[in-house]
Amino acid sequence: MTFRDEFLSRLKELDWSVAEVARRAGVKYDVVRDLKRKEGASTSVENARKLAEAVGMTQPGFSESTKKPQIDMSALLDDGSEHADAGSIKIAVVGDRIQVFATVRASDFAELIRRLQIARQMIDPD
Repeated sequence: MTFRDEFLSRLKELDWSVAEVARRAGVKYDVVRDLKRKEGASTSVENARKLAEAVGMTQPGFSESTKKPQIDMSALLDDGSEHADAGSIKIAVVGDRIQVFATVRASDFAELIRRLQIARQMIDPD
């Protein structure tokens, strides 16, 4: 089950609107709307963490104590238009491993490092 599948299942259980989830998670409305509407939609690691915490996701792949998602390979994360200037950066966290696909200009290398640091915190919070 992907992050999106688990998220949508939990959203249905809670019977919350897209606006309510976005408000509680502190993410843009469009992020939640796209996850709900678009098959195969993804989001950033930060947004996934916020959304998981907001809806109380404790299904497989999520640690209740840290509320940090451990996302399976089919939930490859991408910020999409939020960082369009950074080129293409996709990161998946699988257990204790991070899979990365990135094409960035030298000027956008700092954004890649920032996202990798977030992913590392997911697998090694200390």
